[in-house]
Amino acid sequence: MSINNISVKDQEEVYITFVATAESGRTQEYTIQLLRKSSNADAQHIYVDGQEITDRFEDKDSVPTCIVSIGKTKETSTIKVVPENEFASIKNRRHRNGSRRKNSQKSKTRFIKWNNNNK
Repeated sequence: MSINNISVKDQEEVYITFVATAESGRTQEYTIQLLRKSSNADAQHIYVDGQEITDRFEDKDSVPTCIVSIGKTKETSTIKVVPENEFASIKNRRHRNGSRRKNSQKSKTRFIKWNNNNK
């Protein structure tokens, strides 16, 4: 069985339902949801140690940048990022003394915990 020419023009999502029938007559309905890939890479919310900083970013048209001050004796910080698109990936690149660390995870929400041992 094949289902051809499913129109997806101008639609973000399309549901296709079909029924499979066994020799015994038993039927099973299936639904397939087609989702158009999004180009939305925006963060809906960004938090540092529980404080939302989303609206504090500068240079939003190029490379959004935000400076956050933390206490001198603080040993760890937690960054939480919630993307606008539920299927977007969150990748972090940690810059410290010229070092770079990359992590990647597909998730609705990304928690990143930094401490002095992360290098």
